[in-house]
Amino acid sequence: MTVMSLIATYKSMEMPQLERWTSHDRPYFASRLAKAGVSEHLILKTCNRFEIYAAGQDIAGLKSRLEELAAGMKTPGAYVLEGADSIKHLMVVCSGLDSMILGEQEIQHQVKSALAEAQSAGSSSKVLNYVVMSALAAAKRVRSSTALASGAFSIPRAAAEMVKNAARVRSICVVGTGWMAGRILGELSGSGLSVTVFGRDVAKLKVLSDEFHVGSAALSSLDCSSFDAVITAVASTKPIINIADAGRPLIVVDIGNPRNVGAHGRATYIDLSVLKNYAHANSTLSRSDAVKANRIISQAADAVVAKLNMMEADAMIASLYRRAGEAVSKQREKALKLLGPESTGAIDSLTSALSNAIIGEQVRRIKRILGEGDADKISMLREIYGDAGGE
Repeated sequence: MTVMSLIATYKSMEMPQLERWTSHDRPYFASRLAKAGVSEHLILKTCNRFEIYAAGQDIAGLKSRLEELAAGMKTPGAYVLEGADSIKHLMVVCSGLDSMILGEQEIQHQVKSALAEAQSAGSSSKVLNYVVMSALAAAKRVRSSTALASGAFSIPRAAAEMVKNAARVRSICVVGTGWMAGRILGELSGSGLSVTVFGRDVAKLKVLSDEFHVGSAALSSLDCSSFDAVITAVASTKPIINIADAGRPLIVVDIGNPRNVGAHGRATYIDLSVLKNYAHANSTLSRSDAVKANRIISQAADAVVAKLNMMEADAMIASLYRRAGEAVSKQREKALKLLGPESTGAIDSLTSALSNAIIGEQVRRIKRILGEGDADKISMLREIYGDAGGE
């Protein structure tokens, strides 16, 4: 069983091709993958990242299908990683080391959500579950062993800081009831500013209002001209609000991609690219911490690959015993017909001894080859044991 990934990361907010792809929901990509014969997969979509992680035994076929999808994106920079490289990349992503904002924590929540969606849809597997949970664990070790977490400057923090530091801002409305909106409200807590959260989900509004001690109201009642600043954090493929000319300066912080806000009149409009530049300028990681993080990730990835190899060895061995059992059963029946029922004990002892003697050597070779990690020999084993290793 090998893990591969299709990676498309965008460093610029001028990305029409990304918007074309991210405008689709998970079922769209699941359908594309199913048609391409990729049944075990996880889809990770963020504001500047689109990645597919897939697992399977048919390495050449899996790689070919992912490369076809990458070519279909018609976007420079999309590429496919295989095996340990794919696993290391996911660990780097979970750690926030590959984020536009160094060390940002939102990516971990997004990876967990992607895994939960794959599990709910039945497209995950024992292998993908193990790989993702291992990547999250490695990210936790990186953050606890370096200054990455303390040096991080997240999108919610950047949005809150820019609004709090703006002149003449006294009242703020936050649009959204999801995880990101909650992070923003947390960053605004204790600021002394008047904060109101707007959304469509009444139950979630109440939870946020009670947790952060802010006002709340239905999105349909929002009048942006009543506030000094507006922060939007909604997952939507189309703008959810339009900011008309309020007759006075208004700060609009739009975290959505695609954008949450339509026309914004005289407002000062701050989008993700501005937030990311601001946050990036405030995020640092020393050279020694970078070396330590890379060492942790390399060691963790090697351990995952070794574990996956042993998981595949177990599946191959189980397949070997199953096939041997079927062959022994047939020969046992033939022997009983020739020698009679009274020979049952002797026949069973003989067939068991021969089976164990032959299989024992095969098992030792399988474990040794998969433990060594020789790609060519592992490929040969997969051809010999065919259906082994599947979930």
